[in-house]
Amino acid sequence: MSSSGALRLYQFGTTAHTGAQAPVILVIAPGSSMRQVSTQLHASDVTTSARMFELLARIKGAARSIKYGTYEFKTALSPLDILDRLRRGLVRLHPFTVPEGRTLFETARIIAATGLADEEDLLKKMTDPDFISSLNLDAESLEGYLFPDTYFFGQEATAGSILKIMVERYRQVFAEEIQLAGQAPGLSEHDIITLASLVEAETGKAAERTLIAGVFLNRLTKGMRLECDPTVVYGQLLLDPGFKERLRRRHLRQHTPHNTYLNYGLPPGPICSPGRLAIRAVLQPEKTDFLFFVSRNDGSHEFSRTLQEHNRAVEAFQRSRPPTGQ
Repeated sequence: MSSSGALRLYQFGTTAHTGAQAPVILVIAPGSSMRQVSTQLHASDVTTSARMFELLARIKGAARSIKYGTYEFKTALSPLDILDRLRRGLVRLHPFTVPEGRTLFETARIIAATGLADEEDLLKKMTDPDFISSLNLDAESLEGYLFPDTYFFGQEATAGSILKIMVERYRQVFAEEIQLAGQAPGLSEHDIITLASLVEAETGKAAERTLIAGVFLNRLTKGMRLECDPTVVYGQLLLDPGFKERLRRRHLRQHTPHNTYLNYGLPPGPICSPGRLAIRAVLQPEKTDFLFFVSRNDGSHEFSRTLQEHNRAVEAFQRSRPPTGQ
């Protein structure tokens, strides 16, 4: 290449083109040639010359290292910067956030809202025995194992790849909390996450989590039923995913595997996705002699040591409502 040609290529490669006024979405399909990619960029007005971009890519040795996917160009970039982005696979990312305490049904809806995966496909994967086994989990569903967090995925993500990353995030957090606690409270991993999901569902107040965990552990030790309202709600959700009724006495008397008003011990599995603090609360519970608690209707709870104290608290805080406390 002549010196003048080299200069023109250098100027082309280092000069940002401001032709495209709006964010440009560019989909590079698997197997696309460098010529096809260069043509796409030029046709979208991201670069000024398809021929020059292809030449630049070949001189830089990048012609065979372009990553496929969906790219978004929000601002003017030089061809060298564009080439770097394509080589590194900095595809357009779709963020979503799963808050603590969400169920499989809610999580599937949150992910599906991004357009990354279909809600029905997600729910099928979440309960597929073969897929769950491939993740080395001994559970009937992924309930409780999809860690609540903010995630970023490219358009090429699938239901399976998304759920796998969420489970991997759970494993990372669980391992960190086990190490921090030093030892588990005599429960299996599945039981820890199940109990953590109950703690998560019972209170949004961080200061109460370790105390509620302590109460639940006390009740388990004494062979008492947990009588946890959210487990009853979850049992209803499994019967009807659209269940939104206020909890009533008839629900407390309805037999489901998750109804801890009728069944002793923990429910069969988690009832939501517990966050880090709920997991920590179970691993490092507060030592207490409380055995009961009831909602004060302001997000906090009244704790009691005896049934007599508890009944007075129920009368005081739940007088006009069906019993919903412990």
